[in-house]
Amino acid sequence: MNTTVAPVVAEINNFLFFSENYVGTLSPVACGALMFVLFVGYVILHCCLHLLLETCSDKYREIKPDAKENKTAILLTMMSLAVVAFISPCYFYASYELLFVLETRWETVTYLGQLGLALHCGCTFYEILCYVFMRRGIEFYLHHVFVLSCYRSE
Repeated sequence: MNTTVAPVVAEINNFLFFSENYVGTLSPVACGALMFVLFVGYVILHCCLHLLLETCSDKYREIKPDAKENKTAILLTMMSLAVVAFISPCYFYASYELLFVLETRWETVTYLGQLGLALHCGCTFYEILCYVFMRRGIEFYLHHVFVLSCYRSE
């Protein structure tokens, strides 16, 4: 493996599998790589879900591309709901770990909080891509850009 890529892969691996080598934060490069991997994963899941529904659902196959609720919108909703089912417990437990103290909320990093943020940011990039295909207005993109700008890497 390339010597410049190996440390980033190791850092992501340590984070995802919470090994003893995990230092508590991710570098900006590892964070960006993780966001890209999650984004690609969401797109792959989107495509697999589309193929599954095309194969198994007559109602899904009958949806016209110009319908108000087109296939992309339906898949986006399904994927977003699934992601929320994963990130909500991460956020709730992270809040519990921080003991509801104002200082820790702003200055302390928790593993589940970081995992929730990673899943959330990857999903945000996926949603932006879906909005391109759905031809959504600029307000949808701005909302997601503002969401992403609220996060920073340590």
